[in-house]
Order: sequence, then structure tokens, then C-alpha cells
Amino acid sequence: MVMGLAKKILVTLVLLVMVAPLMAAQKGLLYEVSRPGEATHYLFGTMHSDDSRVLAVLEGLKQPLASVDQVVLEILPDAMAMVEVSVAMLLPPEQSLSKLIGKELFERAAKVAAEKGLPRIAVERMRPWALAITLGTPELTGEAMDQAIYRRALSAGKQLLALETPAEQMALFDSLPDDLQVRLLKEVLEQRKHLAEQLEALTQAYLDRDLEKLQELSLDYEVAGDELLAEWFRKKLILDRNRTMYRRLLPILDRGATLVAVGALHLAGKEGLVTLLRRAGYRVEPLF
Repeated sequence: MVMGLAKKILVTLVLLVMVAPLMAAQKGLLYEVSRPGEATHYLFGTMHSDDSRVLAVLEGLKQPLASVDQVVLEILPDAMAMVEVSVAMLLPPEQSLSKLIGKELFERAAKVAAEKGLPRIAVERMRPWALAITLGTPELTGEAMDQAIYRRALSAGKQLLALETPAEQMALFDSLPDDLQVRLLKEVLEQRKHLAEQLEALTQAYLDRDLEKLQELSLDYEVAGDELLAEWFRKKLILDRNRTMYRRLLPILDRGATLVAVGALHLAGKEGLVTLLRRAGYRVEPLF
């Protein structure tokens, strides 16, 4: 059960974030990245979804994938990653969620969790942020986009690299103060009734390749109306990670032709990967 929840954590980060407003509208999911005399790279923005309309976008990756030597993802969604995430989701043995968040909120959350097939005993062991993500994540019935890219790269014999580790991603949520973790859980419980329509709006913005619209919608998805949570997500989950990804990506690009596939919101804005790579002297042009 916990391993299944771990997979949900890995495929939902992009739905929980916002970034600073763009100076102008930005559209595009796939970019060609090049500098004179160097290999040609590709930068692709993913959406962690198993929607057939979203997965159809992967048809545009066939040529880029065939032409590169290595594929870079945020993390590698392998068995070891699942184990790391499953451990990070749990409270220390001496703690219980009901005591941490109070009986009333726990009972509300446990009721919703039961509807998703999550037993009460498992809920008691989860950290507030882990339960919030689990309850706010749509059920997947198939392979998500990032997992499909990982599998296709493996099948094609490409070298696979990661810009982050699962431990680093989970540490971000552990750094969220306890009171904000509780507020996040409350927001998720309040917003669940709008989950389907919010997800459809996000999906449409992605299919329209409208990164600015994705930014606007992502805030409302989980932290609507909570400025402290919004600021934490904006800084910790997007802006800080953008800089880390960029710093780690530069030496990887020097090794050969590369396809980089990360959450679409990491591409956009004046602090996004598109802009950061342009500042480094790369020509970054949208392909679709």
C-alpha cells in the first residue's frame, strides 16, 4: 500500500506548484537547445498524467529521443526511488498523525482516505504533507508521462540521468513547517470537490502548450487563498529547484546530445530553464 502511495508522490509534484508571473505569454512544450559547434539538445516539459490526450504528446518526442545519447529526468522512477519515497512519507515510530493534527481533522482526512481505499492504520503513520498529496492526487489507471519517457529511453538503450534524488525532493516537503503542513491538508480537503474540473483545466492548458495558464491554474489546484503556502511552494518547489536543475544540467550537456524532460512549470518565466539556458549562451527555440 505504501509503495503505491510512493508512486503517487513521484507523479504529482508538478500539480502542486506555482511560479512567478511571466513578463509575456509563453507557449511551447518542446525546445531545441543549441550552441555553435556543439551537440543539439532538447528540452521537454512534462505533465504527470496518464490521460491519453497528454500521452499523445509523446509522439513529438520520437525524433528527439532517437537523436540523443542521453535522457535526463527530474528523478529516475525506479524501484529504489519507490523505496526511498515510501520511507520519507512515514512519521517517526513514536508519532501518530491523529495526535499531530488533532482528532477532528484526522477523522475528516481518514474518511476521505477510506474512500480511496487507504486504511486508517496507514493514515495514522503518514506525515501531513504526504497525506495531503495522496488525497489531492487523481487516481492513475496507467503509466504516467514521465514513466513512459523513462521506459522508452531504457528500451532505446539511452543513458539515463537524474537532476535530483527522491531524498532531495522529499526533504523539501519535510522542511515545510508543521503548521503549514496542516494548512496544506486542510486546503486539499476543501478543494477535493473541485478536483476533476481543476485537473481538466490543467490538462487543457498543457495541451494548448500555454505555460502561463498552467502557472495561473497550479496555484488554485492545492493552495488557493493561502498566501504563505503559495509563497513556500513558489520558492521551494519551483524557483530554488530551477536553479539547482540548471546548475546540474550544464555539465551534463557538455557530454553529448541530451533530451531533458522535466515538469512543464520548470520551463517558464524569467527564472525558468528556458531563460536560464539562454543566459548561458544557448539558442533555445520552441519546436511545438
